[in-house]
Amino acid sequence: MAAPVVGYVLAIARSASSSRSLGEALSLRDNSLNFLRLVLASFVIVSHVYDQSHVQIAIFHNGNLGSVAVYGFFGISGYLIARSAETHGTLRFLWLRAVRIFPGFWMALLMTAFVFGPLVWLVVHHGTPRAGLGHYFSPPPHNWLPTMSPVNYVRSNWWLEMRQIWISGVIRNSSLWTLYFEFICYLVLAALALVGLLRRRILVVVLTAGIFVAVGAIALVPGWNSHFNVFINWVPMNILKFLAVFLVGTLLYLYRDRVPDSGWLAFACAVVAYGSLWLTPSIDRFALHITITDVFIPAMVYPVLWLGAHLPFRRVGTVHDYSYGVYLYGFPVQVLVIALLDQHWPRPVVLVLTLILTIPFALASWWVVERNALRLKSLSLRRSRATDAEAG
Repeated sequence: MAAPVVGYVLAIARSASSSRSLGEALSLRDNSLNFLRLVLASFVIVSHVYDQSHVQIAIFHNGNLGSVAVYGFFGISGYLIARSAETHGTLRFLWLRAVRIFPGFWMALLMTAFVFGPLVWLVVHHGTPRAGLGHYFSPPPHNWLPTMSPVNYVRSNWWLEMRQIWISGVIRNSSLWTLYFEFICYLVLAALALVGLLRRRILVVVLTAGIFVAVGAIALVPGWNSHFNVFINWVPMNILKFLAVFLVGTLLYLYRDRVPDSGWLAFACAVVAYGSLWLTPSIDRFALHITITDVFIPAMVYPVLWLGAHLPFRRVGTVHDYSYGVYLYGFPVQVLVIALLDQHWPRPVVLVLTLILTIPFALASWWVVERNALRLKSLSLRRSRATDAEAG
């Protein structure tokens, strides 16, 4: 099996011509980026199933597949969404982003709180005296439980920032928290477009370089590093980390006419990104605070975009994009599967069942919520073709 895969990759590498640019190779309307987003969403599920496992630690050292996959999402968004920010007014741009993000997110909140949560509660507390659904919806008034009700979960998290993680101590959706930072990246891009910086791309280079300098300084100066982690300055830390990746994607779009289409460059960037995972000890997981890895891992954006230009899966997701639904529902499905099977089942079994059972929820998310919400994007005086390609 390995030989055909290697041969296929080498054939793709040879097909890339260094005489043309990335912009010429990567059409905004005809590419494999939607396929890659579906793969990345599946990688997040794989990572969550194998979280803290020896396999994942051995492969990614101080990170995990899910964190790398999320960075891939941000890089793709930085490239694609830059076109929308460049061609639309600020309010129009933000409206397009809102109708793509919020409706699916809201439904995932409701489903996690009022469908998956009760099911997991009934499974976990089966046979437990005085542990009916009433205790799930209205936790006993002691300790930390009153703030963990499903109603409070929806109310606290409605505007993307995940202020409440657990529901009644039995379920959470660990994929949703990154959407808040993705929308912040959209706001930054809207601000850049509003003040005209997207038309002066060298200034975007300066801004991005400044962010990288800040990330590097925080990573290397112990006194600063101790003030950015999962407990302190969580939001500013992740804004820096995700914005660095997002803006690399934006710069690749702005300089798409000058960046070469090169398989060897993609390979070199992939080596740099993966090698950066080994720059810090495995106990210093880069997802939990800022490390030197965060300076180099944005190099992965170019290989991802290059694959989007050359992989032959251009029809996947062009009309029906299920990647967002896979991302939204993979984790609560996994929690339910584990609750039903218990912790002793082999992880490959848990993974396969989670992937299979996530499919109907991803389909429903697209056909019932996302697809209908995207019809609202036409609520303007003008509708551009670029919007159709990017809003998905």
